[in-house]
Amino acid sequence: MTRTLLILPAVLFSAQTLANGGLFLVDDAAITDEGRCSLDAWWTRQEGAGAGTVIPMCTRSGFEWGLPLTFASGSITAYGLEAKTLLAAPTTDSALAFSTGLMLARDGHRLEEVFINLPFSQQWLPWLELHVNLGALYQYQERDLALSWGAAVTAALWPELAVILESAGIGREDPTLAAGLRWQPMEQWELDLSFGRELESSSNYLAVGFNLAF
Repeated sequence: MTRTLLILPAVLFSAQTLANGGLFLVDDAAITDEGRCSLDAWWTRQEGAGAGTVIPMCTRSGFEWGLPLTFASGSITAYGLEAKTLLAAPTTDSALAFSTGLMLARDGHRLEEVFINLPFSQQWLPWLELHVNLGALYQYQERDLALSWGAAVTAALWPELAVILESAGIGREDPTLAAGLRWQPMEQWELDLSFGRELESSSNYLAVGFNLAF
């Protein structure tokens, strides 16, 4: 199963919103503050191989712009461009966003894939949120257009620590299931950990990362 959803994804409800994004499969309906920037970076280990992703992001004129880079064996393997915006002003308990982007292979600068995504977030309780994604992914080399989807539950165990349970898939492929933790000791930075299993390939992965806002 393609790992595109790990390359895809705040002021939604409060400064301590239970945001997803980063290394997690399911994105949230939130963007960084206007005029602010952030850096998402994570490392994934799967079937004995490792790969890294770095996404610097800044928000200007209501759009959060990101420049994703993927790494393997010490070199850049792909790069791209992403944009995300809120479709409606967030309320006290829900929000809807739209994101789109593309990735190109560094070898030959070939277009690899293009995606669109609609992240929706709903706050059920002060400590519990639901995130739902629905979109489409076009893989250029295979000329394949498929539906992408995802759902996650984020629960705050303590003010600084949240647990995230999620599932996501593309087209007819079996979904990926994952469980993770997000630790945010300060508003400006957070640490993430996720363990998942791709059901179609029966392979597990471990991802660790961080987010820094400035």
